[in-house]
Amino acid sequence: GDGGVATVQGSVDINIYGGEVKGSLFGGGEYGTVDVGNDNYAPADITIAVGSATIGEDIFGGGLGEDSRLSAYSTNRIITLNGAEVGGSVFGGSRLGYDNCFMSKDGNNQEVMERKPLSSNTELRVVSVDMTGGGNIYGGGYMGYSFMDTRVLVGSSAADASGISRPAGFINIDSIYGGSSIGESTGTTSGTELLLGSTYVEISLKADHTYRGVWIVGDVFGAGDYCEITGSSEIVFDGFSQDSSMLS
Repeated sequence: GDGGVATVQGSVDINIYGGEVKGSLFGGGEYGTVDVGNDNYAPADITIAVGSATIGEDIFGGGLGEDSRLSAYSTNRIITLNGAEVGGSVFGGSRLGYDNCFMSKDGNNQEVMERKPLSSNTELRVVSVDMTGGGNIYGGGYMGYSFMDTRVLVGSSAADASGISRPAGFINIDSIYGGSSIGESTGTTSGTELLLGSTYVEISLKADHTYRGVWIVGDVFGAGDYCEITGSSEIVFDGFSQDSSMLS
């Protein structure tokens, strides 16, 4: 990512094919923002592609960030996993900071949420991945608010979107969420709407795409992990089967 507290005005492109990142991978900065600038609303993209590489912890489409502050503003984000080994979870959004929105004070000194004016889309393309450590896939972020629509494609649909004609390897994931994670398992939904948008999740396996194995150990959710979304959700299974049952 961009690192430090400096602001990147423009797009970010990260490609990792081979090797190891011992910690987490971020499309944004630590505390600085990825932004197109206050007076420039030209499209900015964040693109992350991880091939046959090991990521020791989590992958975030946004930055680390801080509570209530903008971490990353992009019109399009694409995260592609093709042969990656991930020790943690994968998020389309940021770790703590906000995506495409931030908190400010109104004329009465009350906190209000401001949203960036352009629509934003985030797409996670999971062609093949090893997450045997129990990691999940999230279209949104972790704890912060995300103003965007998300698409999570797993298997053949991810390969088609990435232009990969013959995907190989296997897919091993715990659970898939179209939305975000609230960061704590309360046992019941908190009612907090962390993802301000709609979600789409598709898991598909074509007959001529010969995977060595596909396992989703947990479940598949259109919304978030103990948190909600403001829009609609859609989940599609196409040609998908596995020799073990999901959690529920």
